[in-house]
Amino acid sequence: MHDISGLIAWAEKRYSTKAPKIAWSPMLLLFHPDKVAEGGWYPYSKLIVISREASCPELVFLHEWHHFLGEADEDKTDARAKKDHYDYVCEKMRAFEKKMDEEEKIKPWSGRSKVVGHSLSADDSAVGS
Repeated sequence: MHDISGLIAWAEKRYSTKAPKIAWSPMLLLFHPDKVAEGGWYPYSKLIVISREASCPELVFLHEWHHFLGEADEDKTDARAKKDHYDYVCEKMRAFEKKMDEEEKIKPWSGRSKVVGHSLSADDSAVGS
Protein backbone atom coordinates (compact mmCIF):
# COMPACT_ATOMS: atom_id res chain seq x y z
CA MET A 1 0.00 0.00 0.00
CA HIS A 2 1.25 3.45 -0.86
CA ASP A 3 1.56 6.27 1.65
CA ILE A 4 -0.32 9.26 0.27
CA SER A 5 -0.83 10.98 3.63
CA GLY A 6 1.33 13.93 2.57
CA LEU A 7 -0.77 14.42 -0.56
CA ILE A 8 -4.01 14.17 1.42
CA ALA A 9 -2.79 16.82 3.89
CA TRP A 10 -1.71 19.02 0.96
CA ALA A 11 -5.13 18.71 -0.71
CA GLU A 12 -6.94 19.44 2.55
CA LYS A 13 -4.87 22.58 3.04
CA ARG A 14 -5.16 23.72 -0.58
CA TYR A 15 -8.94 23.31 -0.69
CA SER A 16 -9.62 24.13 2.97
CA THR A 17 -11.69 21.03 3.51
CA LYS A 18 -11.27 17.71 5.31
CA ALA A 19 -10.76 14.64 3.12
CA PRO A 20 -13.31 11.85 3.19
CA LYS A 21 -12.38 8.35 4.31
CA ILE A 22 -9.86 6.56 2.07
CA ALA A 23 -9.94 2.81 1.49
CA TRP A 24 -7.62 0.57 -0.51
CA SER A 25 -8.94 -2.18 -2.76
CA PRO A 26 -6.79 -5.24 -3.50
CA MET A 27 -7.96 -5.16 -7.14
CA LEU A 28 -9.21 -2.84 -9.84
CA LEU A 29 -12.81 -1.66 -9.46
CA LEU A 30 -15.58 -2.82 -11.78
CA PHE A 31 -18.32 -0.21 -12.32
CA HIS A 32 -20.05 -1.69 -15.36
CA PRO A 33 -19.44 -4.94 -17.19
CA ASP A 34 -17.09 -3.07 -19.52
CA LYS A 35 -15.65 -0.35 -17.24
CA VAL A 36 -12.73 -1.03 -14.93
CA ALA A 37 -11.21 1.78 -12.85
CA GLU A 38 -8.24 2.36 -10.53
CA GLY A 39 -10.39 4.24 -8.05
CA GLY A 40 -13.85 5.47 -7.21
CA TRP A 41 -15.77 8.06 -5.23
CA TYR A 42 -18.77 6.75 -3.27
CA PRO A 43 -20.75 9.83 -2.21
CA TYR A 44 -23.30 8.02 -0.05
CA SER A 45 -20.52 6.46 2.00
CA LYS A 46 -18.30 9.54 1.74
CA LEU A 47 -15.51 7.19 0.70
CA ILE A 48 -12.69 7.30 -1.86
CA VAL A 49 -11.47 3.84 -2.86
CA ILE A 50 -8.09 3.41 -4.54
CA SER A 51 -6.91 0.16 -6.09
CA ARG A 52 -3.59 -1.19 -4.89
CA GLU A 53 -2.99 -1.90 -8.57
CA ALA A 54 -3.29 1.79 -9.50
CA SER A 55 -0.40 2.97 -11.67
CA CYS A 56 -0.25 6.31 -9.78
CA PRO A 57 -2.24 6.25 -6.52
CA GLU A 58 -1.60 9.98 -5.99
CA LEU A 59 -3.22 10.86 -9.31
CA VAL A 60 -6.12 8.47 -8.63
CA PHE A 61 -6.70 10.10 -5.24
CA LEU A 62 -6.70 13.58 -6.78
CA HIS A 63 -9.11 12.49 -9.52
CA GLU A 64 -11.53 11.09 -6.96
CA TRP A 65 -10.89 14.13 -4.71
CA HIS A 66 -12.28 16.40 -7.42
CA HIS A 67 -15.36 14.20 -7.69
CA PHE A 68 -15.65 14.55 -3.90
CA LEU A 69 -15.47 18.35 -4.33
CA GLY A 70 -18.41 18.16 -6.74
CA GLU A 71 -16.98 17.91 -10.24
CA ALA A 72 -18.89 15.37 -12.35
CA ASP A 73 -17.22 15.88 -15.74
CA GLU A 74 -14.48 13.25 -16.24
CA ASP A 75 -12.34 15.43 -18.54
CA LYS A 76 -12.40 18.36 -16.10
CA THR A 77 -11.71 16.00 -13.20
CA ASP A 78 -8.71 14.52 -15.02
CA ALA A 79 -7.36 17.97 -15.92
CA ARG A 80 -7.72 19.28 -12.37
CA ALA A 81 -6.17 16.14 -10.89
CA LYS A 82 -3.17 16.40 -13.25
CA LYS A 83 -2.72 20.11 -12.45
CA ASP A 84 -2.89 19.42 -8.70
CA HIS A 85 -0.47 16.51 -9.01
CA TYR A 86 1.98 18.73 -10.90
CA ASP A 87 1.65 21.50 -8.27
CA TYR A 88 2.10 18.99 -5.43
CA VAL A 89 5.25 17.47 -6.96
CA CYS A 90 6.67 20.95 -7.68
CA GLU A 91 6.08 22.01 -4.06
CA LYS A 92 7.81 18.86 -2.82
CA MET A 93 10.78 19.59 -5.11
CA ARG A 94 10.98 23.20 -3.92
CA ALA A 95 10.93 22.01 -0.30
CA PHE A 96 13.69 19.50 -1.09
CA GLU A 97 15.79 22.17 -2.81
CA LYS A 98 15.29 24.53 0.14
CA LYS A 99 16.41 21.80 2.53
CA MET A 100 19.50 21.14 0.41
CA ASP A 101 20.29 24.89 0.34
CA GLU A 102 19.99 25.06 4.13
CA GLU A 103 22.27 22.04 4.54
CA GLU A 104 24.76 23.64 2.15
CA LYS A 105 24.87 26.73 4.38
CA ILE A 106 25.66 24.53 7.37
CA LYS A 107 28.27 22.41 5.59
CA PRO A 108 29.47 24.20 2.45
CA TRP A 109 30.79 22.25 -0.49
CA SER A 110 34.49 22.97 -0.88
CA GLY A 111 34.52 22.69 -4.65
CA ARG A 112 37.28 20.11 -4.39
CA SER A 113 36.94 16.36 -4.50
CA LYS A 114 39.37 13.65 -3.49
CA VAL A 115 39.82 10.81 -5.95
CA VAL A 116 42.35 8.10 -5.13
CA GLY A 117 44.74 10.36 -3.30
CA HIS A 118 44.46 13.16 -5.85
CA SER A 119 42.79 16.50 -5.31
CA LEU A 120 40.72 17.59 -8.31
CA SER A 121 40.12 21.24 -9.01
CA ALA A 122 39.20 23.44 -11.95
CA ASP A 123 42.96 24.00 -12.50
CA ASP A 124 43.65 20.30 -13.13
CA SER A 125 44.15 19.31 -16.73
CA ALA A 126 41.86 16.84 -18.47
CA VAL A 127 42.60 13.14 -18.13
CA GLY A 128 44.87 11.86 -20.88
CA SER A 129 46.18 15.24 -22.01
